[in-house]
Amino acid sequence: MTDVNSAEMISPLNILVVDDEVNIRKTLTICLETEGYRVIAVSNFHDAVAEASRRSFDLAFVDLRLGTSNGLDLVRNLLSTAPWLKIIVITAYASIDTAVEAMRRGATDYLPKPFTPAQVKLAVQKVAEVRLLEQKIASLQEDLGSLSPAADFTSTSPPMQKALNLARQVAPTDATVLLRGESGTG
Repeated sequence: MTDVNSAEMISPLNILVVDDEVNIRKTLTICLETEGYRVIAVSNFHDAVAEASRRSFDLAFVDLRLGTSNGLDLVRNLLSTAPWLKIIVITAYASIDTAVEAMRRGATDYLPKPFTPAQVKLAVQKVAEVRLLEQKIASLQEDLGSLSPAADFTSTSPPMQKALNLARQVAPTDATVLLRGESGTG
């Protein structure tokens, strides 16, 4: 496995903390900033949406109950604007039903309160590893695209057009194809 810590030093995660309890926001912020992450903490649904529209986050900690708002609705809202975002739902009202519903709505993980700094670090480390792998895959796909650009074969010759159409039809199959032509045509 790749050393995530060295990757984080190059590009630390941007983390959004959304909780209506000031002590939770402060504790999570201190815990995460101590590990080198960049943290923005807000207390409500509206401020979370505003922050997510202003900057890009890799991870969000979202409380299940945000005053009169539902944190699960925020999960959907955040993912609709940032599908790559990983979300960890946190709650003092943990149940199997809410955990299942959080995952169904797109949460990456679920932490019941009270949680320990070690639990937070482990959850963030898992997200950091996934984000690193996603970035590597995107980079490799980009490299692959530049190494083998799509070929553009066109011809005005009817026999050549027929041959190209046949080649396009058999290309996705495992069929063996024999090409014949006049001697010296290549």
